[in-house]
Amino acid sequence: MIEDQQITIEEKRLKKIYEIAVKTRNFEITQLVQRNNFFMIFQGVLIACIINSNNTVPVIHTIICFVGIIISFYQMQAASGAKFWQEYWETEVNKAERSLKKIYESDAKFFHQLFDKKIDDVQKTIFERLYANKLNKYSIFEPLKYKEGFSRWFKTYNPFTSIEERILTKPSVSKVPIQTARLLLCIWLLTLFATTKWGANSYEYLKNIGIINGLPGKSITNIDIRNQTIPNRKDGFDDSDEIKKINIQDK
Repeated sequence: MIEDQQITIEEKRLKKIYEIAVKTRNFEITQLVQRNNFFMIFQGVLIACIINSNNTVPVIHTIICFVGIIISFYQMQAASGAKFWQEYWETEVNKAERSLKKIYESDAKFFHQLFDKKIDDVQKTIFERLYANKLNKYSIFEPLKYKEGFSRWFKTYNPFTSIEERILTKPSVSKVPIQTARLLLCIWLLTLFATTKWGANSYEYLKNIGIINGLPGKSITNIDIRNQTIPNRKDGFDDSDEIKKINIQDK
């Protein structure tokens, strides 16, 4: 009787730990997304600034690039820190679940595992669900092709991989913010290089040999407004009265 009471107390304690671990894990995942969204707002503002500055003050572009590099670095750091604590609470959830499983198994009770499972078993379950209407003798689950090697890399990064195959590669949602921040950091470094004389020379070289042409057409925002002079035209369109008088005299 005393032993049963001890098991009951231990069971309640583990249930409470399990519940806290799951809630904290979910909280860390939510915080990871919210923090990344916070940094992405800054990134959007910086990109808008560098587009709208339109070469009016060249040093502004350089400053914006430095700010973008710093923001991207801290975005990567924040995402990595959030991922670390999410991994920690994933471990705590698995430990609590294993401890609960031992108690239920000792009492011959049914216990349904939610987190502490082998990835191959999870992928097989999802495979059978995704291919429920397509299963035949040619549809065989091969867990190794979804774990590592060139096959998994190709299925993950090939944009034409089928939806079912892409899901089974199990891309890490919580790692995407880290990868995004790293990509933005590289883009800001490239943009910073483009603001230098070496970047301008590289751009002219690539433009002359036809590698960089831009999109068809020309936007008015591409016109450099520095050192602007009186327009050399006599159509009278959108001219001031003073310029119109000059044009009339020239005629």
